[in-house]
Amino acid sequence: MRFDKSISIFAAFPLALAMMWGCAVNPVTGKREIMIYSDADEVEMGRKAHAEVLRQYGKYEDPILQRYVNDIGGNLAQVSHRPTIHYQYMVVDKPFINAFALPGGYVYITRGMLVHLNSEAELAGVLGLTLKEPEAPFVGAEPFIGLLIETRRRLREEKHFQLADEIRNKLAELGITLEDTPQGTVWKRKR
Repeated sequence: MRFDKSISIFAAFPLALAMMWGCAVNPVTGKREIMIYSDADEVEMGRKAHAEVLRQYGKYEDPILQRYVNDIGGNLAQVSHRPTIHYQYMVVDKPFINAFALPGGYVYITRGMLVHLNSEAELAGVLGLTLKEPEAPFVGAEPFIGLLIETRRRLREEKHFQLADEIRNKLAELGITLEDTPQGTVWKRKR
């Protein structure tokens, strides 16, 4: 039984370390957060999903309107928090009211939504809000911090103090302090 426990600890440890080293500064919040995938991965996911969106929704065949929407969106993208993403805006041929985005800079608005907009400012507002949907490949760190603390606890139980200390040190680099109490480990984010 002890062998199985060690295996689970060592299986969780590389995952925990990968998550710690997968932290980056979120360009929107300015905080270090867990980065789920790279910009290149995000663009590739969006590219693949884009083909499916076009198949299901269809591109609205009006090149002048497409160019207009893309120009408005392009102005918004110039001031986005993610200048490395090439944003593409497209009107899709559906009558219902919707606007949505995919990872990698693909932003869509339905022709049904356009009918309800009264100004360029309203269009810019819808596109701007939609632009933020896939915002950045980050998630809140709380679930991962809990996983790291649990991994650290198990490492300490198994007397792997050097690895446990490495987790503590990495969390400290991210601005997270740990306090071991009789009830368990409490973590705090430095402000």
